[in-house]
Amino acid sequence: MKQNFSQKQTQKQTLTLTQTMKKSLDVLKMDQEELVECMRELAFSNPFVELDESRDWNQIIEETFSKRPSLQDDLYMQLRTSGYAYDKNLCAYIIESLDSHGFFLEDQETATRVLDCSGEALKRALRCVQSLEPAGVAATSRNECVVLQLRKKNEDFAARIFQMYPEALAKKDLAGIAKAENVSTNRIHQTLRAIQSCSLDPCQAYASEAPSYIRPDFEIKVAHGQIEIVPRTAGALRIDNQIGVLKEPSPEIKAYLEEARFFIDSVNKRNKTLLILMNELIRIQKNYFLFDDELNPCTLQQIAMRTGFHESTVSRTLSNKYYQYGDQIFAVKDLFISKTKGGTSKDSIVKALRQLVEQEDPDNPLSDQELSEALADMELYVSRRTVAKYRTSMKIPGSSQRKKKMKK
Repeated sequence: MKQNFSQKQTQKQTLTLTQTMKKSLDVLKMDQEELVECMRELAFSNPFVELDESRDWNQIIEETFSKRPSLQDDLYMQLRTSGYAYDKNLCAYIIESLDSHGFFLEDQETATRVLDCSGEALKRALRCVQSLEPAGVAATSRNECVVLQLRKKNEDFAARIFQMYPEALAKKDLAGIAKAENVSTNRIHQTLRAIQSCSLDPCQAYASEAPSYIRPDFEIKVAHGQIEIVPRTAGALRIDNQIGVLKEPSPEIKAYLEEARFFIDSVNKRNKTLLILMNELIRIQKNYFLFDDELNPCTLQQIAMRTGFHESTVSRTLSNKYYQYGDQIFAVKDLFISKTKGGTSKDSIVKALRQLVEQEDPDNPLSDQELSEALADMELYVSRRTVAKYRTSMKIPGSSQRKKKMKK
């Protein structure tokens, strides 16, 4: 069979996905903090994109009061306000050399060569930093950390005992220490308590992270019997207007423009989808916001059927999203309430169950079966087994445990 080979020239339009474009495919499930971070990355990497980041007053207040000074900042402030004479360069070297636990573990001989100073000068600077708060900072070992704390508390006797009798303290031979020091055993007991009150990580508070601020996607306002959903955008991306004056942009510029437009379209689609879904969700739960009623049964499938979106799209869009109502921030997922087999709202059952337990006779607490029957009298139908499940999730003990607790 004869084969013919020929060459044909065809045109095919393709879109190469950059890292930012790949990220934008998941933009639906991003919360506000992740979205802001992605916007910042794009504005940094794309020379034709600018970010106007929005920050509301609540966020400014939260960030201002949650921001804590670092250990180094605090030590510098104490030095400046101490009124004592100190070597600025040597103290700065010690402060900047502290590890994450506030210990100074640098080799002191090496430090003196690097700083071109005497060993005595370095020791004076070290004692200066060690005199600051928290007690134990800049210690060269765990033992010294404890000694520094004891001396700060004027527990000089305890500091001496800790240094002189480490093995006896480890074996808890308090009688032997008392005999060697010619003091009462009670005095050594008091000394041991002073030693045990010290911390091996006195700078731990500085290492803990400040609480992060949750950015809500929108605010729900109620006025004159009407519910308003106010979007709270993380910021706006803008494409540089100078691009329009270029007659023939280079391939590199075209790639940057494609990247920016693709991401901006994805963000707009996210915000539009989120608003459509939230409008429907708020419509279902309007009595909760208007009259403080119980939440109505509501599922992802129900929202999907009402809006025409796929259930997976509803799940991705509403996961990790928050709204502000009054002065508090709530998770959107809390507006979804499952429905029992009898068609009753789980929220109604949980509230009624808590009320029944709070109002029960302490000497004769209700069993799960009695709780089930009491709920039925309130036209809330649920089985004994379901009552036990809800009670456990609410961390309410069983009737026998509640009775014992009351007797105590």
